[in-house]
Amino acid sequence: QKIKRCIGYNMNDRVKGDPLTSRVIPQQGRAMRRRVQILSVAEKLLEELEFSEVTTRKIAEAADIPIGSVYRYFPNKFSIMAAIAADTIETVDKDLTELLGSFEDLSDWERTIDKTIDIVTNAYMSRKGYVNILRAMSHTPELQNLTATYKEHMVKSLTQNFIMYDIFPAGLKASSVAETVIVIYNAMEIKVFLCSDETLRKALIKEWKLLVKCYFRCYFSES
Repeated sequence: QKIKRCIGYNMNDRVKGDPLTSRVIPQQGRAMRRRVQILSVAEKLLEELEFSEVTTRKIAEAADIPIGSVYRYFPNKFSIMAAIAADTIETVDKDLTELLGSFEDLSDWERTIDKTIDIVTNAYMSRKGYVNILRAMSHTPELQNLTATYKEHMVKSLTQNFIMYDIFPAGLKASSVAETVIVIYNAMEIKVFLCSDETLRKALIKEWKLLVKCYFRCYFSES
């Protein structure tokens, strides 16, 4: 039971008040459909154009809606990109939660790591729009806060899970291990998702799995 949730993370309690947050998250059917439409069109444009070429006006034109309707939900292009990233991560997180809930004890922890990385890579690589956002994060000042916010949230969530399942006691050890795991995941995600060579990408995924398992083995080999 202890390792069930320590590898995944939950986006349901995202940090509020972020400058990239949507202006309005609608609760009514029509408004919800309009927001989904905007995000869907924006993600499709990201698959066809460079990140810098996608503008709020182009999104409005492609969606065939007034630009004012876009601004009703999103203050700028970057808040749209942040919403796409958040929705993508939350979708993957649901799959991870389902997977992790199917493992009953620590004897499955290595297979759990393999499958979590497979879920992440398969889901993200199938969404080229998200990969283009990820590519832009490293050199787009407006998205730097998004990167920092997600990293901070994932470290906090992982630390809490370590403590919840008695893997590590509350304190520096739990937080430092969580920080290390998230640094590994973030670094390897970027390398894998931005790699254009399919053979090299597969090799990187294999090394990613090995790296995480070697690190956890230091703590779980005696479990």
